[in-house]
Amino acid sequence: RMWRLKPFTRAETCLALESHGLDDDFIAMNIHMKTDHNIPLIHDNETSPEEFISTARIMIDEFFGGVAPKVFVATNDCKVMKKFRKLAENWTFVSECDFEDYYTAHATGGHDVVEADRRFRKFFIEIYGMAISKVYIGSGATNMAWWAFLMRQDRWSTTVLGPTVLNDTVSTW
Repeated sequence: RMWRLKPFTRAETCLALESHGLDDDFIAMNIHMKTDHNIPLIHDNETSPEEFISTARIMIDEFFGGVAPKVFVATNDCKVMKKFRKLAENWTFVSECDFEDYYTAHATGGHDVVEADRRFRKFFIEIYGMAISKVYIGSGATNMAWWAFLMRQDRWSTTVLGPTVLNDTVSTW
């Protein structure tokens, strides 16, 4: 275990994941968007939403018999959700972004205790969602990819896109 959550935080995290309907096998994706002056841009070395969807299609065929399960999305910029939903209209995407645009809240608000608690809550929900998913597709430009990888029981169904050596690590684990 990397850490042990306090009982209240663990219960809150589990309830939040249940509220997304993640009671069956699902795919988790984490995509990091570069944000500059409130204008989302893909990092020069970052993976596009299109590549995430393309990779997910392969994983759906391989692990889900061609039937798309729910897709849990962890992101620092909720604007990417519209792009995902447009790219794969028949899929069901769920995210903490469905409840609040965390990037907007972070960019416009201060970093008081309440804001810090909200961001940690989101972090734990997302990291545990990535860890318990049947398939995880991560962004090599984030440290969350490593955290999720190390927490996952099913490391064989982890794919990290973008510039990283993590895929080499996965295949030799």
